[in-house]
This record gives sequence, structure tokens and C-alpha cells, in this order.
Amino acid sequence: MPPLPPGMQRAEGPFPHPPPLATFVFDEFRRHLYLFFTAIFFSFLLKTREHLSQLKEDKLKAELSLLKAQINPHFLFNTLNSIYILSVKKDSRASDAIINLSGLMRYVIKDANDYTISLQKEIEYITNYVELQKARLHDTAHIRFDCSGEPGNKQVAPLILITYIENAFKYGINPDVDDCIVEITLQVTDTGILLHTFNKKVPISSLANTTGIVDDEPLTLELIEAYCKNFNFLQFEKGFSKTGVALQYLEKNTIDLLFLDINMPAMSGIDFYKSLHYKPMLIFTTSYSEYALESYELDAVDYLLKPFTLSRFEKAVSKANDMYNLVHHATVAEQSKYLMVKVDYGIVKVVLADILFIEGLDNYLKIHLQNHTPVVVRMTMKALMEKLNEKEFIRVHRSYIVPVSRIESVKQKIITIAGEEIPVGKNYEDDVKAIFKFNA
Repeated sequence: MPPLPPGMQRAEGPFPHPPPLATFVFDEFRRHLYLFFTAIFFSFLLKTREHLSQLKEDKLKAELSLLKAQINPHFLFNTLNSIYILSVKKDSRASDAIINLSGLMRYVIKDANDYTISLQKEIEYITNYVELQKARLHDTAHIRFDCSGEPGNKQVAPLILITYIENAFKYGINPDVDDCIVEITLQVTDTGILLHTFNKKVPISSLANTTGIVDDEPLTLELIEAYCKNFNFLQFEKGFSKTGVALQYLEKNTIDLLFLDINMPAMSGIDFYKSLHYKPMLIFTTSYSEYALESYELDAVDYLLKPFTLSRFEKAVSKANDMYNLVHHATVAEQSKYLMVKVDYGIVKVVLADILFIEGLDNYLKIHLQNHTPVVVRMTMKALMEKLNEKEFIRVHRSYIVPVSRIESVKQKIITIAGEEIPVGKNYEDDVKAIFKFNA
């Protein structure tokens, strides 16, 4: 063995072996895997943070949109109705009301898109709102709005005050109460804003050819009374803005036709009509379209959406007049032989003897007739059964009513009428058995 250079020593024993290749690869894989999952974790963390930040921003936008939506659609439609009536009467207040409404809508649609708005514009908006309420309510309430202090350059969130003011009107105005008061005081100081609202909380009940009207808006009462004078078959009897007074009157007096608002402070028009012992023909006058279905269930002659024109009013009262003539010009014996139902925009007389069976279709009923086209009406099974003689008609299924005299056979819970098979519901089997037992 050759000698080593000076200063170097020969290692004793065998040379150390390098680590196996598999171990090296595994360590590298583990290191890269750790880095990969670390990157995934931080990426997920960042995305979650961004998502939460976006949710927070969306929440703020939603809250702002909710504030902007605080303007009650009922108030807007009633305001338009009031402006329409004032213009028909050529009242000078109509132009002022239009200016106030345009200012209010401009603020909500355009100015209120920012997160903050000048306090001066907020005060102008409140002023327009109060002036419109005064025009709409006329002299049925004492309304006062006082504002003091200098707005200067102060900024506020848009529509932040209107909720409190709307509530003051919502719970402080009731035509059934003589001394309704709404007082609003807004004081601007160097350090903030003081808003004070005062009202006398009105009672809210749980629960109106001669013509009556029940509507909480004086201008609507005036318009309908004026419209009635255009038709010689209408005799205007009485108008009421107070449901309590209207109920007392109708308990002692009978009328043929009632114009009725739906959304009233003391009692809804629907509850009002249901509470009447004697129910005259009914025409709803309202700003809400969503109650149309329920009006059919109450057999309302028509449904007038405010504001309505004289021609639209004529169509409604003409239907009422046709119904009145059909019912009152027939003898009692004749009336028991037919049924008056509303179809589309008219009234149809259905002869009871022609009915084969009645079929329920969601919110509609299909009256199958002998030798005639079926009649489709918007009515519930329950409402129709109340109009039929229980000895002559029987409900055999939740979707079927049949005339007893038309039943040809009953076999295995199937009724046969004019070749049609009608099922007998489990809950109605006893009623069907009782009818046949009685006839036997």
C-alpha cells in the first residue's frame, strides 16, 4: 500500500456507506408533500378570509337595500291614488303632491345609493314624506314636523331615520279614532342628531240598489261618491272612514253593494266583511294585488286596484248591476234552481239540474254540465258547498262534488255518473253510505 502524503492519516476500518436511494426519495417526497399541503392550507385560509370579507360587504349592501325598501309600497300606491283624485277634482294640491313625490323617489332611486348622504338631503326627504302623508290623510289627523339646527356638512346613512317616522304614522293613524296625533321633532346639534316622534297609539282590532263605502282615505270616499253619480242605477247611501261606525250602521241598515278597502288600520277589509251578518255584494278597492285570490273566496264582484279610472269603475258596477237584476228579478222558486258564479269578468247562471259533477283543480272548480261546455270558476270547494243544498249535493272526495240525483251506481268506492268514474275518498265514505241509506 503506497504511503500517504505528509499530514494525512489512513482511516481505520471500512468506509461509511451512503444512505439508500429509496430512503432519500421518501424523505424528498415527504418534504414536498408537506410543502404542498401547507400551500393548500394557506390558500384555503386566504380564500375563506376573502369569502368572509365578501359576505360582510354583501350583508352591508343587503342592510342598505333593506333600508331603501322601507318605503311602504302601500304608501306609494295610496299616494298615487290621492294625486289622481286631486287631479280629477282639479285641486291645486295635486301639483304640490307630484313635486313632493318626485323628490322622494329621486332621493330613494338616485341619492340613496351611496353609503352616506348629506343630512340636508335626508331632511328634505323626510319633509316630502310628511307632506305627502298630510295630502293623503287630509284632516283625519293632526300632523306636525319641526326641524331645528343647521345640517351643515354633516353626513348620515341614507334612510336611517325614516323607519321611526313610518312607524309613527303606522301605529298613530286610525280613522276610527277622532284625535290621531303624529308629531315629529328633529334637532341638529354640534355633536349629533336628536329625533323625537310622538303619537297616540291607536287600538288595532283583531278583526260597507243602495251603495256604501268603507275606506280609511277621505279622498277615495269622495272619488267613489262622485263616480256613483254617473250611473242612474246607483244610489249612494253612506261613506265611512271608520270601520267601527260602519259596522254599527250596517247592523241596522241594509245596502245592496259595498265598496271596501282591504288594508285599514283598525280592521282589514276582509275581516270586516266576514264579520257582517248580512253580506251585500262586494267590490274591493285597494292598492294591494295579492289579495285577489281571497276576494274570489268571498265572492267579490270585482277587485279595483287604486288608482282606478271612471271606465274601470263602470265595468265593476255594471257587473254588480247585472248580478242584482239576475237575483232580484227572479222568484224564490227560480233562484233555487240555479247558481250564480263569476267567470272571468262576468257572471254566469248555472242551472243546478244541468250539473253532472264538480271537479276541484287547485284554486279553481270545473263544473261539468250536461250538453254544455264545462264552466271554470275561481272558488274553493268549501265556498261552493255553502251555496248548494246539502240534500241535493254531496262531497264525495276532496276534489269532487256530485248531485245525488245523478249517481247511477256505487261500486268498490267508485261512483258512476254519465259514464264518468268518480272516486269516493276515505273521509267521505260514511257520508255516501248515509245518503243511500236515507234514500232507501
